[in-house]
Amino acid sequence: MLSNFRFMLNPTGNYFYQLIDPDICFDWDTIEKVLVSSSEVEACSICLYPPVAGQSSEKSWQKCPVCCDSICEKDIKPIKITAGHSIKEGDLINLVLVQRVHQSTLAFPISETWPLPENVVSNYIKPDISFIPWSSTPFAQSFARFMLASPDYLLSEYDRDCKELEEALLNATDRESAEEIRFIKKSKDRVDEERKRAESQKTEEIMLALSTLDIMFEAIVKYNKKHKNKQHPQKQDDNNCLRKLGEKENNKKHQQHDSLTDFYFYQKDDGQHVYLDPLDIRILKHEFGKYDQFPHCLQAQVIGVQESTLDECLRRKNKYLNHVPLNCDVIFVEVDLKDIVSSTTLQAFSSELNARSKRREAKEKQIESMRKQQPTCAEGGVIPDINHQLNNREEQLTQSKLS
Repeated sequence: MLSNFRFMLNPTGNYFYQLIDPDICFDWDTIEKVLVSSSEVEACSICLYPPVAGQSSEKSWQKCPVCCDSICEKDIKPIKITAGHSIKEGDLINLVLVQRVHQSTLAFPISETWPLPENVVSNYIKPDISFIPWSSTPFAQSFARFMLASPDYLLSEYDRDCKELEEALLNATDRESAEEIRFIKKSKDRVDEERKRAESQKTEEIMLALSTLDIMFEAIVKYNKKHKNKQHPQKQDDNNCLRKLGEKENNKKHQQHDSLTDFYFYQKDDGQHVYLDPLDIRILKHEFGKYDQFPHCLQAQVIGVQESTLDECLRRKNKYLNHVPLNCDVIFVEVDLKDIVSSTTLQAFSSELNARSKRREAKEKQIESMRKQQPTCAEGGVIPDINHQLNNREEQLTQSKLS
């Protein structure tokens, strides 16, 4: 769970080491909310319905009737589930250019608020204090591994939970389900207690920090716009971001960090762990020259999907993923770049593209052969598992050839 989920944390904790090492676990007591991104609609394993005011546990005395894992009321944490979309061949995918500073787990899409201009940030944050995103920080809720939970955000989430529980209570009352009513009321009492605790977090120190954060990002936006106007006299429409791009001059942006120490990569625009295939990145590098001159957004057709789980080997070969915790499920997508790069660039990589296409066709034949051997297998059963294994093998083969 710690590898695939993200977390909102108590703002009074110390998370310096988690800023530089994604594999360091969080103290469960500091977690305010668990963020879950899923390509499927999450449902309760028992009643098969979507969760109402969903909660997650770590461990304790009571056993789960499904997995027999232990559950303890005091260890239960609120969950926020964000529904995404599964990726398949033929889909149009929107990717954003993400920048990560060397030896940091902070990685966000390049925008008017990222990367952070050091000469602006230094006016608001002391040199000996590390920047940690809050729940209100741009892109944090989609891309940050962890963030500080603002009291106002928690209060709004608890209000939503209360409304969901009140609706569930009305439904249970109409059905005269006494057992269900008892647990719903208990859950509502717990949410009310958490709401009071969130209110108590609105201290002068925390509210000042949040106010300073807002002012800092306003200054960052003004600074970047001013600098952008100097670099680009002609006004550019931000909506052009999600069309198929092929012009280099629309993609240059001043960076405040030394590009030699930064990592750039493409990730799905909703923050899912879906990344552009390394070969496609090499093709873009050939076309645009420097990573910081890549298009900030791409829209392209998916022609291949590789599922994998991040391990030490995969991380070493893709150092830009050093901010992702081990055992996290990741997906690499192969896309059609013909409308983004020149035909000359594609020709330079024709042999590698052809080899990748042949590997993809061979994998599809293997999957089809396995389907024929398992004619009664229900969709979502053994074949997806085999598909995942094939993707893993293909990913390892591709990575070894690219390294």
